[in-house]
Amino acid sequence: MPFKRGNGPLVSILLPTRGRPQWLRESIDSLYSLAQDKSCMEFILKVDDDDKETIETARQLSEILPLKFIISSKGAGYFDMHHWVNDMSKLATGDWLFLFNDDAVMQTERWDDLLLNFDIMTKSDPSQSAYQNPGVCLFIAESIGRKDAYEFIFLRRKVFEILGHFTLSPHSDSYAIGVMATIKSAFKIPIQIRHFSELAEDATRIESKAAYITTGPTLTTSPIIRAIINDALKLQDYIDSMKGEE
Repeated sequence: MPFKRGNGPLVSILLPTRGRPQWLRESIDSLYSLAQDKSCMEFILKVDDDDKETIETARQLSEILPLKFIISSKGAGYFDMHHWVNDMSKLATGDWLFLFNDDAVMQTERWDDLLLNFDIMTKSDPSQSAYQNPGVCLFIAESIGRKDAYEFIFLRRKVFEILGHFTLSPHSDSYAIGVMATIKSAFKIPIQIRHFSELAEDATRIESKAAYITTGPTLTTSPIIRAIINDALKLQDYIDSMKGEE
């Protein structure tokens, strides 16, 4: 059976952005224009308070789209990414939290319909009967031309509600996948996204690449590994408690 549909948007698109107003517009347009149901989504942006052009772009977009935005300090840049993702998640009302980039564009037509119709993704793979509790799940979209890059994820908002956070690492995608894979609730979804970060040699990209050198290795440190395990156990406890009510 398909996932239970909530009363709000199908998906909340979480999109931190800096210094790329035109690319931001193109990213949002790709998601909106390729969706079957234009009312299925809401956009939630994080914009730095010194990025005046992007703030103005966000304000303009909020007049024509269901879009909210957080304006706050740049802080430590990429090192603070997890705080921003968690803050955006607090504003989300969608069934799914979709972490997106301002240097990426959606490529799959009717991607929202694919996300909504659970049977499309499970009928060919009996092992996905693991969805006994559809409130706890993560989907991984495909990055075109980047076979081993798991960058774009759809996380059920129920997971955020249970844990109180989306991520505890600046590498939000890797952290969330680590948690959900531990309880065998992370699955690939046939939604394709083109990520052109290699073309984005601007200040934002240069700063992010420099931060990766420091933040990347933290994913294999004891504190992060313990955090992933603790989050996975908390979700498993929830799943077990739900089974007990059946």
